[in-house]
Amino acid sequence: MKRAVMSMASKDERSGGAGFGAQGAPGAPDGPGMQGAPDRPGGPDKAGEAAEPKLPNAPGSAGDADAGDAGAGGVLMLVDGNSIINRAFFAFQNSARLTTKSGFLTNAIFGFLNIYFKFFDEIGPTHACVAFDRREPTFRHLKYKEYKATRHGMPDELAAQLPIMKEVLDALGVARSECPGYEADDILGTLARLAEEGGFDTVIVTGDRDSLQLASSRTKIKIPVTRAGKTITEDYDPASMLEKYGVTPELFIDVKGLMGDSSDNIPGVRGIGEKTAYDLVKALGGLDDIYADLGKVEKKSVREKLEGGRDIAYLSRWLAVIAKDAPCGLALDDLKLRAPDRKALYRLFRELQFQSYMQKFGLTAADAEGGAAGGAGGAGGAGGTEGG
Repeated sequence: MKRAVMSMASKDERSGGAGFGAQGAPGAPDGPGMQGAPDRPGGPDKAGEAAEPKLPNAPGSAGDADAGDAGAGGVLMLVDGNSIINRAFFAFQNSARLTTKSGFLTNAIFGFLNIYFKFFDEIGPTHACVAFDRREPTFRHLKYKEYKATRHGMPDELAAQLPIMKEVLDALGVARSECPGYEADDILGTLARLAEEGGFDTVIVTGDRDSLQLASSRTKIKIPVTRAGKTITEDYDPASMLEKYGVTPELFIDVKGLMGDSSDNIPGVRGIGEKTAYDLVKALGGLDDIYADLGKVEKKSVREKLEGGRDIAYLSRWLAVIAKDAPCGLALDDLKLRAPDRKALYRLFRELQFQSYMQKFGLTAADAEGGAAGGAGGAGGAGGTEGG
């Protein structure tokens, strides 16, 4: 297995210290962050270990079932932590029961775990990692200060749950990573690249379509979406991307270069919308092909817009490219699924009042004196509602 030439974060960095205060509320929240690629700032920050709960040797274990069908290295499950916890927070926003007796809101943590275990059981990974953004500017901000400038800040009630969510991941034995100057997407891109080089198959779970550019023969993308009140999963590989969007993953960023992305405040070429951008890329190829011979662009008005927007098109594409060389401080061996810390899980789930998860893991008062246990794997689709 090819290891990344990166240093591993220390155990203290991985563990973090965010806990519950006297009133059952957590300590100071980790704010939302961002990330990037080219200018290679900083080094590793928090990196977890890797694992979860449904014993892999148990009959019907998802972790056992699919590993043999994977690449020579195994199956890596990557999760866009900020994207998924944000989705969970809003999906369970009106769930009055998802609070502790002291009034601390737990909907984002509970929803994140539901989503995580659902996909864990479907994928059956041998390795896993959850990537998070950081608060400070990224290499993209350094080049274009307006990057993501229109985004609203993370709601306080969500930010308060984020450090606790990270503690839960640590207790589960799941690797997590944050990288100064880089976004979670860049960590996903970097680890997916390492996985391909190591003979792994990778599945990325995210709510962000920017990750579609990472789809390959060995890397699949799963995006949970809600339609007509029901949550479904959109699965993408190069073939399904071509079928739905008419472009390859590699050309997806060229479309972004032309049309921009309002959610990230990426400008794109003024006057070039989504339909025109896709039509141009489908017909002519990427930005280099388009600008090599603008005479091939039939409509004069479009040609003039492209002529005047060349620099902004290339800047926009640069901003949209996910880095694959982020110094996230993890090697593939660090992402192996490991046994959960039952003592820590018992404490956290008890404080969060997650009775369904305590039952799912078979946690009892005896675990309060215990530690890491048994095999690693998935916790088997932990659904349902939180207990009081």
